[in-house]
Amino acid sequence: MRACQPGAGAAHNGAMSSGAFASVVGLLLAAASPAAADARGIDFALERGPGAERCPDRDTLAAKVAEHLAHTQAASRAQVAERVTVTIERTDEGYAATVAALGGEGGRRRILDDESADCAGLAEALALTLAMIADGKPVVEEDPPAAAAVARPWELGAAALGSSGMLGASSLGVAVNAVWQPWPRLTTSLTAFWLPGRSIAVEQSSVAVALAASLAHVCFGLLPYGGRIYPAVCGQLGAGALHGAGDKLEAQRSVWRPWLAAGASMNVGVRVLPRWTLAASAGRLFSLKDQEFVVGGHEGQVYDSGSPGWLGQLGLLWRMP
Repeated sequence: MRACQPGAGAAHNGAMSSGAFASVVGLLLAAASPAAADARGIDFALERGPGAERCPDRDTLAAKVAEHLAHTQAASRAQVAERVTVTIERTDEGYAATVAALGGEGGRRRILDDESADCAGLAEALALTLAMIADGKPVVEEDPPAAAAVARPWELGAAALGSSGMLGASSLGVAVNAVWQPWPRLTTSLTAFWLPGRSIAVEQSSVAVALAASLAHVCFGLLPYGGRIYPAVCGQLGAGALHGAGDKLEAQRSVWRPWLAAGASMNVGVRVLPRWTLAASAGRLFSLKDQEFVVGGHEGQVYDSGSPGWLGQLGLLWRMP
């Protein structure tokens, strides 16, 4: 029988404890390895604005990021952001996304644009950007696009026009509109319109009255221009010419008279497509210069322009590049 040497058992137990400690450290290092980071991907918040529902949701975008991370060499991977947010918005040209990385190396952001209709190109660009952040590469900070480039478009369009009393009674016509946005809440426009002749019975004959004129508008937007809806309050000033012609009268005459009016209206534009806006307006006009048509031998006036009345439009506007 051999006597046990003092301390031998303790040394053996100490060796086993060191090995167990090394195993635990190895497991922790493996959990923090690039492969584990690839499995986790990157944590981010995603917000999709109105009209961007067709863009990928968070789970779809996270899966694309994981695909990119699986093909990268992440030996030097380091955290560059503590919080990452992605915002996708619908624009007139297509879609725009803002990637904001906060913490780590400070606050940085990148703006991505895509003019396609299905958001597929933007999804790939977002996945690549997020993979770069997860792979230790900070996003490049970019200046936001100049507001003036968005706030000064031209719009052209046509509309159907209706009046309650500009020709003495309700009448319909057509209009052509040109709109300019000098500032986000200021709109100027010019409307050229034509109200075809309306016959007014006079004994055994009639008088046809027509109006060709234009209206200048200056409008204040209740919301900034560039959103889906643009309501505005407008002042109007109109000038044109009235035409009257007799029919079956002894002295058939055709005359032109000046027409001047002013008033106010409420306009609303709703963007239905990236470059198309459905525009509606309703307002009231007041005569600045009264004109009347009379017929010889007939008591009283046939037509008086003193009360132009209500005027409304409904049509489409196309935004020029």
